[in-house]
Amino acid sequence: MNNKSFLIIVIQSLLILILIWLLILVSKDELFDDDELEEEIIVDYTQVDGGLTYVILSEAVEKNSNIKVEPIQKTTYEKEISSHGEVIDTNQLIELGNLIRKHHLILNKLKLQIDDEQSRLEKYTRLNQDNKNISDKVVREQEILVNGLKNEYEISESEIQLARNTIQYNWGSKLDEIISNSKKNKHCLLLQECSLAQIIIDSNKFNQDLPNILALFNMNDQKNYQGVLLGPSTKLNRSIQGEGFYYLIQKKLLPPGSKLIIKLVPQKTSDDYLFIPKESVVWSHGKQWVYIRNVDAPKFLRKPLENPHETENGWLIKQTNLRDGDYLVVDGAQLLLSEEFKYQIKNENED
Repeated sequence: MNNKSFLIIVIQSLLILILIWLLILVSKDELFDDDELEEEIIVDYTQVDGGLTYVILSEAVEKNSNIKVEPIQKTTYEKEISSHGEVIDTNQLIELGNLIRKHHLILNKLKLQIDDEQSRLEKYTRLNQDNKNISDKVVREQEILVNGLKNEYEISESEIQLARNTIQYNWGSKLDEIISNSKKNKHCLLLQECSLAQIIIDSNKFNQDLPNILALFNMNDQKNYQGVLLGPSTKLNRSIQGEGFYYLIQKKLLPPGSKLIIKLVPQKTSDDYLFIPKESVVWSHGKQWVYIRNVDAPKFLRKPLENPHETENGWLIKQTNLRDGDYLVVDGAQLLLSEEFKYQIKNENED
């Protein structure tokens, strides 16, 4: 009985060992089969042709991946150029203008006096020479009076010239011309019935004649005002690069120092650009790319965007490697990028 029990235990032990061994073998086979299965499922969709890497799919895979394409469309792009300006404090200009007007009135009065006293001096001189009907003293006193009036005339002329020099230095020749010639009908600046705006234009960005009328956006009150071109100006802030121009804001008194924004559109900026929607663009190595589909088959090539101009809904480009009508991937570009680089990463890991 004991021998039979021992024999049964030995047989059971052997069976257990055999089962364990079989389980180990089966497990190894399953692992090996999984690896083989994985290798069989993964498909390399890339193909190198002429140094270019294409992603090639079947029509079924393209459809199941929800890849959508649309023809690239041409569009017109007008580049706006922003410039800045400000409302100028004209208090000193008004004071100088009033000073010029004052001395013009003095000159007119002195001219009449000088003409009158000069005639009287000539009369006294003739009478003095004719039998001394007028004494030498009277002639000398008349000469002193005429010379004094002439000195006053020269002083007023100097005051006018000094004021004009100040205007020319601080505000330029155009405003000097306007203010100094405003004798009978005062200019609206002198009457404080308009505002003077100065804008600075970078000639490297905008190298053509400025429009006579501009919309000036006032950042202080968030309103647009119409400015009428006066002419070139000096630059009150000479650290700002560009050329200065004056615009007159009629019938409006805006606070001096108000900041202005001006939008300029060059006359010859309309051109054919290609529009690239945002959803078409993928990023790789710090650059923007798009995928273009072959016309006849789901064969995709990645192309870079060169100097794209960003808009609200995408990018505008003008380049030779993309053309109007090319089939642009608008949905699924990121999937194609993943497929293209997945095998490069895999091959690097195998090495």
